[in-house]
Amino acid sequence: MTPERAVLEAVVDAGQSTRCTECGTTLRPNALVECVLLEDGTLEATRCFGCHEHAHDGDGWLVEGQLAPSISPSGRSRLVLSGATVVDRSV
Repeated sequence: MTPERAVLEAVVDAGQSTRCTECGTTLRPNALVECVLLEDGTLEATRCFGCHEHAHDGDGWLVEGQLAPSISPSGRSRLVLSGATVVDRSV
């Protein structure tokens, strides 16, 4: 899967909020985030812009975007990445 395709399908979390994996800050829709996106389309880390690093060690792609509310095919609330761009292609 290409990183551009994976970004389009990336689900950040169920519900309407998630937490920064570095500092624990609650992140809600419209928050700017940095995420490590793995090749299978899952997110390994979600960081607020106070904790962003613009780099990472390991597998995956570093992407930046905005959290957006969405509804899953089963009708459940979830957060997805909106307007995300790949900023580091370490894979």
